[in-house]
Amino acid sequence: KKINLVMRILGKIPMHLYDTPHLSTVDIRRTLKNLDKIYPKIGFIVIDYLQLMEAPSLKNTNRAQEISLITRELKNIAREFEVPIIALSQLSRTIDARMDPKPMLSDLRDSGSIEQDADLVLMLYKNNQNPVTNLSPGSSIINLSIAKQRNGPIGNTQLLFNEYLTKFED
Repeated sequence: KKINLVMRILGKIPMHLYDTPHLSTVDIRRTLKNLDKIYPKIGFIVIDYLQLMEAPSLKNTNRAQEISLITRELKNIAREFEVPIIALSQLSRTIDARMDPKPMLSDLRDSGSIEQDADLVLMLYKNNQNPVTNLSPGSSIINLSIAKQRNGPIGNTQLLFNEYLTKFED
């Protein structure tokens, strides 16, 4: 019964998924212009993940410069269409070599422009060095670091993660 209820609710939500290889900011802008004609307000955009996007071909550029172009253009698109963009990003592998598992802004892969252009940077991580033992099976503590917030405080909090439901709780 619960599945049927959820399916009815989700079925009414205008949701569009684009699993397009080699997606670019030009593709995103074009799609938003088309959707803008159909829907009065677009809720948000999720990009999974930033490093899979393609930048316009420019001579003598490295991947960090390409990511910089992409993040700058995503920021412009967010302003133009007045829509929040959630861009998932990989972390560099250097974090695995550190004693402290907490990710930092400098761990964002390929570019400092991600931290420069983002209004908000959230980082999830699990601290296996200090495991909590009194949790029910299938549950774990996940740390949420608010690494950057242009209009508010930064800090850390913990969330309970239910692995069976893939659900975070306070």
